[in-house]
Amino acid sequence: MSPELSEQLSFILSFSLVTGLFILFADLTPKRIGMIAPEAVALRIINPMRFCLFVFRPLVWLFNGMANNIFRLFKIPMVRKDDITSDDIYAVVEAGALAGVLRKQEHELIENVFELESRTVPSSMTSRESIIWFDLHEDEQSLKKKVAEHPHSKFFWCVMKISTTSSAM
Repeated sequence: MSPELSEQLSFILSFSLVTGLFILFADLTPKRIGMIAPEAVALRIINPMRFCLFVFRPLVWLFNGMANNIFRLFKIPMVRKDDITSDDIYAVVEAGALAGVLRKQEHELIENVFELESRTVPSSMTSRESIIWFDLHEDEQSLKKKVAEHPHSKFFWCVMKISTTSSAM
């Protein structure tokens, strides 16, 4: 084997070995240990991390400043804009419904919230004439009849007229 070839092969082999060991010990192993016992690991490494933050603060400040200058030079925004539109939320809700994460009722509820944006207040209100209410002096038979005819979840208890509401049920 020629010296040039052996030099190239040794470089490739040593580079691959060092890179592989770095990935194994600096990336994969700490992540897995952190996933196994996150609280215990966090408590053990908090003080060494504080020390490193204190010692390397000037270095971090220097590199951060250099990166900011590069961003300014190329007119790249330094802050990410996280504007989320109702269309984005609607797409996520649709995906959740298709994946089965949201129940049908939850999906409909969220869709109805977005439809409220296009409705006016009067269109969302129940007119006074349409409200089903019970008089406190009404007999039991009359109450049962109203409940059977109008199966709502809430009713008003009033005294003689709707403007004197006593409570809601």
